[in-house]
Amino acid sequence: MFEPIEVDNANTIFSAKIDHLIPPMKDIPDEFKCGSYSKWNALFSTWFFDGLPEGVKFIPNEGVDSNKALRHLSCLMRTFSTQQEDKEKICSYVMSIWFKDIVDKKGNSLL
Repeated sequence: MFEPIEVDNANTIFSAKIDHLIPPMKDIPDEFKCGSYSKWNALFSTWFFDGLPEGVKFIPNEGVDSNKALRHLSCLMRTFSTQQEDKEKICSYVMSIWFKDIVDKKGNSLL
């Protein structure tokens, strides 16, 4: 499994050198490619274009450090070094393996 990597503040803010933060493209299943409408792709689009509601909680899969995963994901979402289509499939895929759910402040699933 592709694990979250500790991301320093410079990369979190500027997201310049991220090759080591991207899973191998060959490992990303077709269900996450653009034009696919998995729940993770829909979540990515909402988050990227509109933002998520206040108080959202990411529920990590067992063994995943949520803070590390969110910093890593933030870096992937902010980078200018990948095309939007690649960014969507990368972020949707890593969210699917790192988190089991994303809930609003009332506990309702956003997926």
